[in-house]
Amino acid sequence: RIQIVFTTNNPEFAVKAFELRASGYLIKPLSLEKMTEEAEYALSRLRYVPRVAVHTFGTFDVLVDGRTMHFKRAKAKEILAYLIDMEGGSVTRGELFAALWEDKSVYDRSMQKQVDVNIRSLKDTLSEYGISEILEMRGGFIRIHPEYVDCDLYRFMRGEPEAVRAYRGVYMNPYSWAEFTEAYMTRKEQNGKTVGQLLDIK
Repeated sequence: RIQIVFTTNNPEFAVKAFELRASGYLIKPLSLEKMTEEAEYALSRLRYVPRVAVHTFGTFDVLVDGRTMHFKRAKAKEILAYLIDMEGGSVTRGELFAALWEDKSVYDRSMQKQVDVNIRSLKDTLSEYGISEILEMRGGFIRIHPEYVDCDLYRFMRGEPEAVRAYRGVYMNPYSWAEFTEAYMTRKEQNGKTVGQLLDIK
C-alpha cells in the first residue's frame, strides 16, 4: 500500500521508475502545485483494506491481513464472537459466563478461573496476530472496538445493500446465544424485502 513518487533531475530514468510500479515521477525544479497534484494522484490509488475482517454469516471467522486466525481455545474464540455480537458494548466476566457457559449454573471460583484463562488466551492470540488494540479491558469490563474491524454484521446493521444480500438466514452457527441477533436480522431482512416489493408494485 506504499505509494512512491520519484523526484529527480534525471528524466532518462522515468521508464525504469515505472517498471518498479512508481506512482509518479517529478523532474526538478519542483512546484508546490505539481507536488500536490502527484500526491493526490498517489493517494487516490490507495484502496483501504482493513487488517481485521470478521465473518459472522454462517460460521464465525476472523481474518487478519487475509489470513484466518487460529485460536488455541474454542471458548476464547467464542468470547471474541460474543463481543463482536455486542457491537462494542461492555460486558463483565459474569455476563460472559452466563452467556457462554449455559450448562453451568454456579459462577464459583473454579468457573471464574476458567473464564479468566480463556480471556488470557484470547488476549495472547490477538497479540500474536498484532491486533491487540481491538480488545479493551477496563474496570472489570471487556469490549471490542467495532471501528477497528470490518464486519458483515455491522455492515448489515447499517443497511449496506451488499451485506444485506449476503445474509442467508444463518448467523454465528453454532452459538446458541446468537439466536437472538439471528432472529432480529431475519425479521429486518424480511421487512426490507416487503418494503422493496411494495416499492416495485408502485
